[in-house]
Amino acid sequence: MKELFLKNWLLKIVSIASALLLWFVVVGLQNAPQQFETPLEIKPFNLSEQYTVVGSLPHAKVKILVDKEAQRQIRPEDFDAYIDLKNTEPGKVTSTVYVTSKNPKVTIVSVSPGSVTVAIEKTAEKQMVVEYEISGKVRDGSQLKGVKVDPQKVQLSGATSSINALKKIKAVIILNGTENHTFTGNHLSLVDQDGKPLQGIKVTPDSVDATVEIDAMQQEKIVPIKPRLSGTLKSGFLSKITVHPNVINLQANSKILESISGLETDLIDLDKITKTGSYPVNIILPKDAHASSGTKVDVYLEISEAQ
Repeated sequence: MKELFLKNWLLKIVSIASALLLWFVVVGLQNAPQQFETPLEIKPFNLSEQYTVVGSLPHAKVKILVDKEAQRQIRPEDFDAYIDLKNTEPGKVTSTVYVTSKNPKVTIVSVSPGSVTVAIEKTAEKQMVVEYEISGKVRDGSQLKGVKVDPQKVQLSGATSSINALKKIKAVIILNGTENHTFTGNHLSLVDQDGKPLQGIKVTPDSVDATVEIDAMQQEKIVPIKPRLSGTLKSGFLSKITVHPNVINLQANSKILESISGLETDLIDLDKITKTGSYPVNIILPKDAHASSGTKVDVYLEISEAQ
């Protein structure tokens, strides 16, 4: 039995050492720091309300120690990345970036960047009228009739230099071949005097409702005019009736024009007609239609004496 343990003892020692080394490597790999894939938004903390950070802060990357089971469950919401700006004054400030985890199984190993330099300014406020910009187009055969934005004004708060650089604020309304639609919750796009987007400005409210009214496109159609007569001549008879002009160019949307083959005039009372002549009379136009040449025509009535 003794010979069994002593025989090839050097080979046995090397095998045991190799097994231990492999075990340490495996354990080390399991406990090596892992890069959390999602960059974390760095937020200012303890900053006085009368001051604000100019622009936006960068994002932080963190390496963590965590077991495999917990690693599958962690989310960006489990971390807080911040800089402590307590007792800071306007100017350039360099501050350490801190990251904490709400998950007790997570240990923060390193943070990149370790510090950031930010500009601090006094907070300014401004009220501005909301403009709008149309992106895209309506459906073929339709046209944009009107846009109403609600609210018409918003309150802005941010660094003094950013507020002063802000020249307009607009809601971008995207049309995707729609007929008639009400757009809600449009994100507000902030631009400076050069048309570049601004960041780090608080907008209240941060969205608007935009009602977009879209109508069918106005088209044209030549239609004949027919006079309407009522009553009876006191003497003689009508030997000739003509209308000038006898057609008009009617403008309306396609649905209205499809249903119209001709138009009539207001009534001409023959009880009041005593002689041959031209009589001006209005054309009866459909709702939401108009004529570029006007709404009146002359109706020529020729009266002949009865034999």
